[in-house]
Amino acid sequence: MKKVLFLFFALLGFSIHANAVCTATSTAVDAFYTNANPQFAVSSLQQGYTWSAETTAAGVKITMQFLDNLPGMATPMLFTFDAQGVLIGNPIPMAEWNPTTRTAAHTLTGLEQGSDLVFLVQVALEAGKILFTERIIYTVGSNCDGSDATDNVVAECSGNSKGVDEYYTAANPAAAGSDAFTMGYDWSVKTMQSGNVEIEVNFLDYFPGMAAPQLFLFKNEGGNEVLDGDPIPMRWVGTKAHYTLTGLTQGTEIVFLVQLAYEMHVLFTERIRYTVGNNCQEDTALEQPAVQTTTRKVIENGQIYIIQNGIRYNALGVQIK
Repeated sequence: MKKVLFLFFALLGFSIHANAVCTATSTAVDAFYTNANPQFAVSSLQQGYTWSAETTAAGVKITMQFLDNLPGMATPMLFTFDAQGVLIGNPIPMAEWNPTTRTAAHTLTGLEQGSDLVFLVQVALEAGKILFTERIIYTVGSNCDGSDATDNVVAECSGNSKGVDEYYTAANPAAAGSDAFTMGYDWSVKTMQSGNVEIEVNFLDYFPGMAAPQLFLFKNEGGNEVLDGDPIPMRWVGTKAHYTLTGLTQGTEIVFLVQLAYEMHVLFTERIRYTVGNNCQEDTALEQPAVQTTTRKVIENGQIYIIQNGIRYNALGVQIK
């Protein structure tokens, strides 16, 4: 009996000691709420804040310590969001607030292991100023020391664009054209070690009410690109749309765009093409020639000549000295 009790308390002690916690320091602010309140929201921080999310027996404890001593800091409010970026309920006052150390804490209950928690913290300041931290994603039960990491990036392509899909933009009277973008959007596609493909599009411009991004996938049918199935709802975190594709093989080409809704309007990004397993940085380095090639065509006395890097060739490709 004593051995059984000893084993029970040993396991209990191990469970308490093994609480999963993630922590980090950031100076970023939430782009959506900050851009929505340009006159009052703090757009930059010098020292930022340190946050932690800890899975305990009581729930998930969120702690935020503000490193900048901003005038008039009041009780912080905790915002939580669903997968589409919609605010869940009302903001929650973080009652464990110490104005001396500028530290706030709150424990959320009823969360399932493995579920994603998306949150930010708002702080009211003097003169009507407001601070919104960035949106933070925490997987309940996760330990950010790397011990629970299961996937790694093996190849990645990324870019920036202001382009829109001509077909859907022209077909939808509520669609905004390319003139809607000032900064455009960043996109990235990553092939993971597991074979999954992670898509992310980050919209750099602010549009009131922006939400509900959907992923459009296309397939080739009779030489034409047609929509492959229904549009897929994407995870929406502030200004970033995420989705993970599974079951794809190396070398498969995917073609996609993202539709974003905002205040009675929609936006369609351009169509982005990516080959699973492709690493665009390596490809770019391989494709760039060591010497830049310049080619032009001229017609002299009725004859066609090609001049390439200063060397003249006839229409058959024979060098003319």
